[in-house]
Amino acid sequence: MASNSNNGLKFIRMLTNEEIDLVKSTYESIKHKIVRHNEVHWINLFMNNNRMIEYNHDTIHNWVLSLIKNNNLPTHIISYGYIINPAHSVKNQDFHYDYTITSTNIFIPLTYVTPSNATQFITETLDKTSVDNNYYGDPIKILTEEDVPFMEVKQLICKPFCMLQLMPQTPHRGIANTDNFDRIMFFLTVDHEPYHLNEEIIYTG
Repeated sequence: MASNSNNGLKFIRMLTNEEIDLVKSTYESIKHKIVRHNEVHWINLFMNNNRMIEYNHDTIHNWVLSLIKNNNLPTHIISYGYIINPAHSVKNQDFHYDYTITSTNIFIPLTYVTPSNATQFITETLDKTSVDNNYYGDPIKILTEEDVPFMEVKQLICKPFCMLQLMPQTPHRGIANTDNFDRIMFFLTVDHEPYHLNEEIIYTG
């Protein structure tokens, strides 16, 4: 494993009050559509170049386009929506990257992100670990296949309405949330090329 400074989860900036109102009001308008699960799950507002459910499409979509432009992000939108790690969830995800090795994520939490619910990520490049689709597997598999005695797993904790960027091909996973509140994030996933998702509107994984 080699260290890669281009991997990781990075703070970009805090949202403005207007952006906070937009992200909060959009979530309030669609949260009744979310089927609750006891593990990480998400609702896709927009994917495969289509709006998936009713929401204030023009306002938030135009804002997403401005985020892409102002942060020099790849221009093809894979999806955006809200990801929920429910309080007292019971399942850790396997380490993975999202969809393609070139996709980039923006995460904006609406709640506090704590050591008990924050995404775990690895900044080292995994040179030897076999990948099942886009999944590296659990930590023991990674240690075994990389043939290393240890690896460093990181977290970034933050206040609500931080804008965070997960860099491409960063191995990461959601963990069981042992806090007493749901961790809710707006997410945007973009890439240099179009990518078709075979997901439902509401998805677990």
